[in-house]
Amino acid sequence: MPHRSEAGRLAVCGWSAGGNLAAVVCQLARDAGGPEIAGQVLVTPVTDADFTRASYIDNAEGYVLTTPLMRWFWDHYADAGDRLDPRVAPLRARDLSNLPPALIEEMGRALRQFFGTPLNAGERVAGGASALAAG
Repeated sequence: MPHRSEAGRLAVCGWSAGGNLAAVVCQLARDAGGPEIAGQVLVTPVTDADFTRASYIDNAEGYVLTTPLMRWFWDHYADAGDRLDPRVAPLRARDLSNLPPALIEEMGRALRQFFGTPLNAGERVAGGASALAAG
């Protein structure tokens, strides 16, 4: 069966590091002038590696995702010197406007903070046009 697509009907979706990639793809597509992305679904997206966040300190142990484990993931994802680059940490982009609308699915508060997407940050990643589902 041939694959068919329609302009303006493309959406991206990702979970965890995939949510990071989906958010970055939306920013890159906007900056390059296309392709047009109609929406993004970000499921507990990892959007920043700022280990000085209170959430990384306050929730360092006792959860499935500990701070040492998150550091391990980041160490395998990007060199420390590249982690401020918005192509690695989309929350750090200078311009978060004109991005596709987003559905951001988040888990409990502690896990949400570990992923670097507190409520207002998740809205920033989506350029302000977002729906947040906290479960």
